[in-house]
Amino acid sequence: MNALTAIRRPEAALEAAAFVADPEAAAAVRAALSDRYGADVQVVAGASGHALDWLAETPTPGLLVVDLSDCEVPLERLERLAEHCAPGTRVIALGLWNDIALYRRMIALGVDDYLTLPLGAAEFRAALDRLSTSTEEAGTAAGDGSHGRRAVVIGVRGGVGATTVALGLAWAQARGNDRESSALLDLDLSYGDAALLLDREPAFGLAAALAAPDRIDSLLVSRAGLKIDERLTIYGGPEGAPGQPAVAPEALSALLGQIGEGHGTTVIDLPRWMTGLFAPVVADAVRVFLVAQPTLGCMRDAIRLREMISGLSSAPVDLVLNRVRRGGEKELEPAMMAKAFGARPLAVFPEDARLAVRASAKARPMVALSGRRSPHARGFGALCAALTGAGAARRSD
Repeated sequence: MNALTAIRRPEAALEAAAFVADPEAAAAVRAALSDRYGADVQVVAGASGHALDWLAETPTPGLLVVDLSDCEVPLERLERLAEHCAPGTRVIALGLWNDIALYRRMIALGVDDYLTLPLGAAEFRAALDRLSTSTEEAGTAAGDGSHGRRAVVIGVRGGVGATTVALGLAWAQARGNDRESSALLDLDLSYGDAALLLDREPAFGLAAALAAPDRIDSLLVSRAGLKIDERLTIYGGPEGAPGQPAVAPEALSALLGQIGEGHGTTVIDLPRWMTGLFAPVVADAVRVFLVAQPTLGCMRDAIRLREMISGLSSAPVDLVLNRVRRGGEKELEPAMMAKAFGARPLAVFPEDARLAVRASAKARPMVALSGRRSPHARGFGALCAALTGAGAARRSD
């Protein structure tokens, strides 16, 4: 009989779930989690192997506490657990190893804290306090005058699916952090289709405002946003007759500041031909993602764009491969792209026509309909981790 048969498998994500084999440590963890989160917790008498089985069929909790004492190679087990965890999941690891090098490697993988066994109640409560403090500081930084964090998505060529990636990133980031919302700014004011991907019409008023910086205030920005739900708002997109309207760089800077005051993360879908606006957009970016397909033309253009951006910003520039057809004609292997670019792609999204059709029919981002262990879920998890700095970015390939 499966040892997990009797374990509760909630339909909605729990605030916290813990898998601890040692009875005394489990009691300490249960008491602290119950005090902090109330009844919305589950503590299982088991270790990381039980956690893997449970997570395969259960929504990821907000906080995962996992005992690694049942495995010989804890880093490999953590990587397997990461495949099941949604972006933004906080993780506290427990183990028997008192090794600072191992601790640092766990943090680099995205673990929030590591505690050695045996474990007392006071020690675990202190870890929860540290976790709460770091979360509050992140939320404060996102909501104060620093205008939140900004990510820039640029397609190195037309048709590579940059808007699909930008929408997926904004959606995944919003779902992975329940303390903040995300905004997606579609700067293609002639033909942008971020709103269209969700079967919505873009809001109006942004184009006129971008021509006049003095018109931009919080009221205008709130009216110009298309609120998809409580977590995601889309700004920009086509308005009126075709033709890109004039955009004053100072107006764009003011707009980004206003959007950032209301959202923890702003994802900017920046057309590659708007080189005159690169400077104000990438100047304060946390990360720049270049979306490409694995072709010679895309490889060349990605390298040229990276060189241009590196002269304008100190933000890391990552390569994202999209619509990859394994063995496709005229396509390069991702490894060859990585060698030419000088770094492995942060995420690799395969061509998936069936998923694209489902997403279009349901007016949802593709990642919203992907399985937790799918390439899309892993890829956007890696992008979110890079954006938030939650440990070293986990590459999805």
